Amino acid sequence: MTSSVRKLTVHAAALLVAAVVLTFSSAVLAADDLSPDTRAAVTEVLRKRISDLLAEKDAEGIAYKRGSYSENFKKVDDATVLVSFHQDSIEKGPDGKTSQMKVERFTLTVKRDGSRWSVADQKLEDTWVGLYRAWFGGEEVYRFDSLRFEAEGLTVTSGPGHLYTRNARGKRWGARIVADNLAFKFVPPAGVEPWYALKRNELLRKNAQDIDFTPERIDMYCDPATCEEVLGGKFTGLRQVGGSAAGSGQASGSGGKFAKVLDEALRESEKDRRENPFSGFFREPRPDRRNWTFVMKREGAKEHYFSVDWDTYEPWQVRAYASGYFGALFAYYDEATRNAAADPYTLERREEVEAQEYEVVKLSGSVNLAVEEPETLNGDIAYTLRAKKEVKELPIFIPVKDFDVDDKQAAKRPTLLMNSIRDGEGNELTWVRVNPFQGLLILPKPLEAGKTIDLAIQFKSTGSIYKVNPSFSAVSRGGWLPLVRFGDMIDTFALTIRTPAKYDVIGIGKKASEAIEGNVRVTKWVANNPV
Repeated sequence: MTSSVRKLTVHAAALLVAAVVLTFSSAVLAADDLSPDTRAAVTEVLRKRISDLLAEKDAEGIAYKRGSYSENFKKVDDATVLVSFHQDSIEKGPDGKTSQMKVERFTLTVKRDGSRWSVADQKLEDTWVGLYRAWFGGEEVYRFDSLRFEAEGLTVTSGPGHLYTRNARGKRWGARIVADNLAFKFVPPAGVEPWYALKRNELLRKNAQDIDFTPERIDMYCDPATCEEVLGGKFTGLRQVGGSAAGSGQASGSGGKFAKVLDEALRESEKDRRENPFSGFFREPRPDRRNWTFVMKREGAKEHYFSVDWDTYEPWQVRAYASGYFGALFAYYDEATRNAAADPYTLERREEVEAQEYEVVKLSGSVNLAVEEPETLNGDIAYTLRAKKEVKELPIFIPVKDFDVDDKQAAKRPTLLMNSIRDGEGNELTWVRVNPFQGLLILPKPLEAGKTIDLAIQFKSTGSIYKVNPSFSAVSRGGWLPLVRFGDMIDTFALTIRTPAKYDVIGIGKKASEAIEGNVRVTKWVANNPV
């Protein structure tokens, strides 16, 4: 069954748009038998532990640890409680320069001695390292005589200039380029039309400067293999000059400009690390995934960019974006695909990046929309997933309303909170936060292609429901349930939706029942067909 945007109509002339209303049977965990006083005391101990971790500093005075815990406490006896606790630590990798994040999952034993509760023991259950942060500058500074890059409708050229590369784990993942006569031109292939809006061509004709301007600098991002191809074949006279590339900032021409750009980047990186220590980490892509992105910053404009992406994992491998426009300006198949003259039906079946690793075959559970707080979504979901490729880590995310919120501000108020992730036998699994609305679920062992796994996730999202105006609210059509994507086709689902009673719920599939319980409207949904 294909997900689509549906509405929850409010009696008071307000609307709540629910993207992809998939159904789960209510699957709320049984409440534990801890007394309120015991739960409060254990929670205080855990919060103190998190506070102590945040207070730890490295040699540069920067925080490098954080923690989180599951509220699914397990009572052993009146004086003993077991808690699943995650601890993330930033450390240097084997090369001594790359930062890596180590994730550890513990079972904490919290015990009472008289009236005082404390952590009496901890058992390490799992350790995972797979997120890395690149470094730049230093010896990885280069000069070159000229640049000419041509691919997929984009041409980038320049005279003499400088660049520094971004490096992690002994590989180069991109570069920032400053040069004399730096220029670019974007001409989509004949027959390619804007894919997002019918008026896009007209908009571009009236605002040609949005994609046709003199760049102040260009940022290149790429997988290591592609980076080596570009650096080795598109730059003439490329030579490593180290930190002295542009002298002390007094060099003339592009050298002086580059020195300023590099100094500003280093200062900003240091500032970011202090204000948001866990930002900038990434997961290495699969070895067969090839990609490059060129981002052109408009000269004289504070924040105006034009970018072109090529990614072999995307359905349309080429996409172009510009500041001020929502979504891609252009999206089309790359040259190799166009020349192959593949069957149109086969091309249309190309899957989104997030859909290539696994598929959801079954869902059951419950979700509360705007019940506790107007902008809060709570869910308790059971999944059956089937791997399409061998997978070890699964991305979990919920799109949020404020994609343009400053990263430092967003980091202080994460919108996706994971209470618990368990396997089919109820065992806690490891997860790590990547950014405020995205994380990674770490499976105990690789899941082979074609195999299935049962999972259960309890989560809370505080950035998914938002008011467009006093009479209209919306949920992202990009998905509002972890592991579920817009357009997913689910074999079996059964969902209980709880909303304030003033909402009328319109969902996907068949409404099995509806009732008002106090101030809450409860609707249950099942699939009309297996698909």
